[in-house]
Amino acid sequence: MKASAVPGPSDRRRPEDEALLVEHLALRGLRVTSQRLTTWSAIRAGPDHMSIHAVYERVAEQMPTTTLRTVYEAVHLLEQMELVRLLHLPGGVRVETEPVDHAHAFCENCGRIVNLPAPPPRVPPGADFHPRVENDVIFGLCDECFDARPHGA
Repeated sequence: MKASAVPGPSDRRRPEDEALLVEHLALRGLRVTSQRLTTWSAIRAGPDHMSIHAVYERVAEQMPTTTLRTVYEAVHLLEQMELVRLLHLPGGVRVETEPVDHAHAFCENCGRIVNLPAPPPRVPPGADFHPRVENDVIFGLCDECFDARPHGA
């Protein structure tokens, strides 16, 4: 794809991100823990659509004694607080941090995930994606993989 239809933040490590998490935890009477803060920070630092395992690796760099289970629990808590969405895609769950309502296109060849305007009933003309829609995720091929396939395929 030539460009993402939904802009993402350019600098994701902002002090207001931590304050937002602290506020959400306080509203629910939950503790602010270093594991939750570090997980949130790793997710917000990007890149977009990280796997939970990739989030864990980032957290473990800062907190070597953290377990994968702790990160899973933190990510699921963030999902319950509607600070992230989990995308169930081939190859595993991905963490979506962009709060703007949008859909996703998943390239079945290279695994690229692209943000598209919501809702995803069909790909708009010029979106440079060749779709198959399933559970609000559009599956198909990105332009690069589509152009690289053998002719007639």
